[in-house]
Amino acid sequence: GVVDDAARSAARDKFMSDVRRMVDRVLGREPEDTIRWHAFETPGAATEVLARLAAHPGPWAFDIETYDAGAFPSRKDVATDTCHPDFRVRGVAFAWAEDEGAFVQTAGALAGDLALFVPVFESPAPKNAFNGHFDEEGVIAAGMTPEVRNRAGDGMLAMVAAGDGAHESLSLEKAVIDILHERQYWSGFDKSTMRDAPLEVVARGAVLDACYTLRLCNTLHAKMQSEVLEERYL
Repeated sequence: GVVDDAARSAARDKFMSDVRRMVDRVLGREPEDTIRWHAFETPGAATEVLARLAAHPGPWAFDIETYDAGAFPSRKDVATDTCHPDFRVRGVAFAWAEDEGAFVQTAGALAGDLALFVPVFESPAPKNAFNGHFDEEGVIAAGMTPEVRNRAGDGMLAMVAAGDGAHESLSLEKAVIDILHERQYWSGFDKSTMRDAPLEVVARGAVLDACYTLRLCNTLHAKMQSEVLEERYL
């Protein structure tokens, strides 16, 4: 009756709202002020931010942006092989909150500047990576740290785990991507583009990825924790 109609109408309104929200996210039309991002041209310019991050209890997330230093257009294997001689890191994005982070450019940085990253990556804070071991191996190969301690989350694996049909919003996002078949805002951003794009463009996209990684891992970890508690006490 009336209750069913009201519930059905509310569900339809929520679905349409979610679709509009996801379409905007997929096409890069979200308001820019939803994520607060900062860009630094060198690690030395980011000394204060890196020091605060090294002391941050976490969890926080990071994402590296790499490029092909030897060819144009760039070769796909350079983007996925940290041992390739032309593999280079443009910079690293960090997210210490789900809606705020910073990008620190490292291209051309000296060893002394890169040493600023060591206490950051060796801190005891839980750390989530946008692309798991690739990000971890990338910062090690670039000389930023001998190791990344307390790796606690993987954005790519979290997406697979949370988007397997059990998490409604992520399933919806995938459905919108599948249905639209339109060029997304990241289309054309190969490693040549990442090498030559303005710092502000690279920084905004990388910080968005880091913030979404932190948000995604937090969502999945909270869901897993609640399920463990339910099993323990019910």
